[in-house]
Amino acid sequence: MDGPRYRCTVISPDEVSRRVGGQGLLIGRDPACDIVVADPAVSRRHALIRASSDGVELVPLGRLPVGHNGRPCERTQLLADGDRIEVSGLVFTVKVELPTPGRTQVGFRLVRGRSSFALSHTPFVAGGGDTDDLILERWPAGALRFHLAQRELFLEVATGVATKNGEPIEGDALAALGVGDVVGYGGDTFEIAGGDRAHTTVVGDADALPSRVVVEMLPRGGRVVFSLPSGERTVYLAAVVNHLPDRKGGRVLAA
Repeated sequence: MDGPRYRCTVISPDEVSRRVGGQGLLIGRDPACDIVVADPAVSRRHALIRASSDGVELVPLGRLPVGHNGRPCERTQLLADGDRIEVSGLVFTVKVELPTPGRTQVGFRLVRGRSSFALSHTPFVAGGGDTDDLILERWPAGALRFHLAQRELFLEVATGVATKNGEPIEGDALAALGVGDVVGYGGDTFEIAGGDRAHTTVVGDADALPSRVVVEMLPRGGRVVFSLPSGERTVYLAAVVNHLPDRKGGRVLAA
């Protein structure tokens, strides 16, 4: 399972900051809330702010809408850095940041024979479905799901029987994988390899690659800021995209 990648801090009107934890941050009248607003008009649980791998969300829970950047918010809303949340006249500022991986972060690849497939996002799905990331036509759709969390790799078996180093993996549990482990499924085997630079395909001068990449989720779409030797460049996304198609509009295909 993928843990939260985004970090979020809520800054109160008196400039006291409250970090959003793994269970989210509750705002409401109930004394058990993370931020308590003593106003009868405020619901006991009025709003929830939660961080996930997809961004930071504001979830209205009360009878009355929550203010978001001066407008009423009645449904789940994606938050961006600097957004304002209003509850009973109190204005809270949201700070959102995406930690960038360090240069020593370990990546993972699936190796079969002379082919190597980078686990570029999470979950990375292998199966026989047209929308799977790695397609093996003999496999059921969405058969295996590889999860990256806290620099570690886990395997979830959605259907069928898979093995790790020849031993069956229980269907209701996540199997931790490491470099050198061999995953078997449907008569095929893949070795888990590290994603070090020596096994990474680079087009052009490696010194011209970005030294830092920051992804920011906006209310509609998002933006990616690349720190290049020539300066920063920004790319705006019209909508959140889960997977990038190849030149033919398909997915990575394995025979």
